[in-house]
Amino acid sequence: MQYTGCRPTTPEEFDALIGALNGQFRTRNAALFTLARYTGYRISELLSIKVGQVWDGQSMRASVTVSREKMKGKRFSRTLPLHRIAAQSIYFWIKEAGKTGPEWQEFPLFSSRKGTRAMTPITAWRILQDAASRALISTERLGMHSFRKQFAMTMWESEYVQKDMAKMSRLLGHAHFSSTIRYLEFGNGILESAVLAA
Repeated sequence: MQYTGCRPTTPEEFDALIGALNGQFRTRNAALFTLARYTGYRISELLSIKVGQVWDGQSMRASVTVSREKMKGKRFSRTLPLHRIAAQSIYFWIKEAGKTGPEWQEFPLFSSRKGTRAMTPITAWRILQDAASRALISTERLGMHSFRKQFAMTMWESEYVQKDMAKMSRLLGHAHFSSTIRYLEFGNGILESAVLAA
C-alpha cells in the first residue's frame, strides 16, 4: 500500500535522532522533538507555545494547551497531559536557557537564536534533516509531521485507545475520521495479509 505525506518515525529512529542532535541548541531541539513525539501537536502549534504554558514559575504544569486561534482550522483548543519524558526534556531546556523566572512566561518556548521570537517551521525541518543525516536515517518522507504520525501510531495501538477511531480523532484534534485515517500507516503488511488470508 502506498502512502503520501510524512511517514511516522519509529521508536528506534526517534532515539537515534535525539542522540544525533548537537550544537548550542541541542537541548532546545531535543525538547521540541520530544514534545512533538508525546503530544502529536503540529509544528505550528508547537511553535506557538509560550514558556508559561508548560512552566508555572516553580514547576512543570500537568498539561499543555494550544489555544483555538493557534490550532489548524481554529475551531477549538486542544489540551493534552504533559508526559513525564517531555516535561523533563522541556525542564532541562528552560533551565539551561535561564527561562525559569516570571519575566519569561510570555516568551516562546522554542525560541530562535535571538531568543525573542519562536523559531520558524523551516528551521525545525532543517534541524531534523541534519540530525537524520548524522544518524544515517533516511530523510525520505521525513518531516516534523513524522513525530505526529508516530504519536498517532503509538496511541492507536495502546490499551487505552484500542483502535477506537473516535478516541483517535479526539487525540489528534480532528473534526472528521477521514483526516484521522490518513495518519494510520498500517505497517508490517497487515492490510495485505488480511486480503491474502480472506
